[in-house]
Amino acid sequence: MPQSIDIDIRNDLTELQRVMESVEHLSEEQSWEPGLGMRIQLILEELITNIISYGYADSERHEIMIRLHSDSESVRIRIEDDAGPFDPLEMETPDLSVPVQEREPGGLGVHLVRNLADDIGYTRQDGKNILTLCKNREPSKG
Repeated sequence: MPQSIDIDIRNDLTELQRVMESVEHLSEEQSWEPGLGMRIQLILEELITNIISYGYADSERHEIMIRLHSDSESVRIRIEDDAGPFDPLEMETPDLSVPVQEREPGGLGVHLVRNLADDIGYTRQDGKNILTLCKNREPSKG
């Protein structure tokens, strides 16, 4: 049976724990296949850390809204924030053939998210970034 959860957090890295616990709970409720919960947590940790660490030009309190929707075919994620405009789809893929010490900093997290998600969309609407991701589920056996 499909299930959706909304997690509203403030722009504070301590809020990540609550997000991770919510994903774990949804994973158990929906009987996700092994490893799916960890991949969803990794995607969210990377994206939320980037929003909180780099997205805001001030130190004021901001809200980040996360919606997870799980059904038998996929897990869909929607993240909405009022940080500065940032479209992760416009980032260049880092050159992984260059030795680590010679690489430009940044970009690896977004690269990881792109590889973990099956579909990603971005839009900027009413002063907000809206990022949508989909992770397909493995067909159940039996």
